[in-house]
Amino acid sequence: MASKTQYGSIIFKQKIDFVKNKLALPTETYADIWQVQHAKAFVVAGAIQDEILADFQSAVLKAVEGGSTLEDFRKDFDATVKKHGWSYNGGRNWRSRIIYETNTRMAYAAGRYQQMQAVKRTRPYLQYQHSIAVENARPQHLGWHGMVLSVDDPWWNTHYPPNGWGCQCYAKTLSQRELDAQGLTLANSPKVEWTDKTIGVTTNPRVIQVTDGVDAGFAYNPGKAAWGQQLSETAMADFKASGAKVWQSIIKHDYQQLGRPRKLPLAQPKQSLTDKGLTVAEMALLIESQLGATERIIDVKGLPVLVNAQSLAEHLDPNRSIYLPLLLDTLEDPFEVWMNFDEHQATGKVALRTRIVKAFDIGRGKVLLISAQANKGILESWTMIPTSDLKYINRQRNGKLIYGKIVEEE
Repeated sequence: MASKTQYGSIIFKQKIDFVKNKLALPTETYADIWQVQHAKAFVVAGAIQDEILADFQSAVLKAVEGGSTLEDFRKDFDATVKKHGWSYNGGRNWRSRIIYETNTRMAYAAGRYQQMQAVKRTRPYLQYQHSIAVENARPQHLGWHGMVLSVDDPWWNTHYPPNGWGCQCYAKTLSQRELDAQGLTLANSPKVEWTDKTIGVTTNPRVIQVTDGVDAGFAYNPGKAAWGQQLSETAMADFKASGAKVWQSIIKHDYQQLGRPRKLPLAQPKQSLTDKGLTVAEMALLIESQLGATERIIDVKGLPVLVNAQSLAEHLDPNRSIYLPLLLDTLEDPFEVWMNFDEHQATGKVALRTRIVKAFDIGRGKVLLISAQANKGILESWTMIPTSDLKYINRQRNGKLIYGKIVEEE
């Protein structure tokens, strides 16, 4: 029999990738990371040490890679707790089950969604299925059992299962032929109604929105957030032609709300800028000379960032390569470091990005804004923009402030 990590005879790569591609983030409560953010962040409520999170993520990954059981996971859970002296809320069996089942079921659901998107031209429908293994069924989930909707119906954005703690509901694909053969018809898309709910009453109370039948924090589609909904060429072309902003930040806190200065102080370049644009090969050599190696891990205010000379050079605009001598200065001595979840407005895909920000005085009334983009600790891009537009600069400063220099505003 194939393990749960496989789909048919094919290794369930999407399920494994869902866990692998997450960045471990420390949290104090389950609400610190919310809904779609879970598609890119691996968290265990109350785990604030990187080492503990790494061990738990490794244990979950082992479960989705090899189909290890809950009892196997509990052995890893016990070892991690003992190793780090971690104090957690709830009983051992309950807490270990919550971590194991929530992570493995979400990974399975996300992986299946990506597979469903890949075959939706021939299997364009999804049917909600309530698991017969559940003894204490939720009435709303039973009510949805057997309902058929288009694979891209907006209802799946909030109700794609699992829909709560311990929920074992799932969705399966159907072709038009299967729909006809079973005498099934498409249902009208159910209306999603929201109500306010206060969580964290004793500490840091917060008002969130919930919808009937879905536990708080589960009203999202993990597969869509992880990989995005596949759009037709026409739909994507229409979106691009609309001129809409492609990526929208999810965390709305910005420099003003966090009391940061409106104007970035201008640093003076420590090295002379190059006098001409460089080729990719020349950029790779220049980056390598600064790093002292072909790649190097740089500590950016507590965040390890891997810089690979060749990979970074291939993602740089040659016309702005004259600013490359400012690379190390920015990474080693940034003015601010921000982390935010960005959502693609057409596909729904979510990205977790770290922005490393610093401004330099390059004369002629121009400010060089440098914003380095890191994903899962790997420097993927490097934006160098000569500008005098203060509003543009400040639009880059939002999300969770990881680090900020203390300065007095003029």
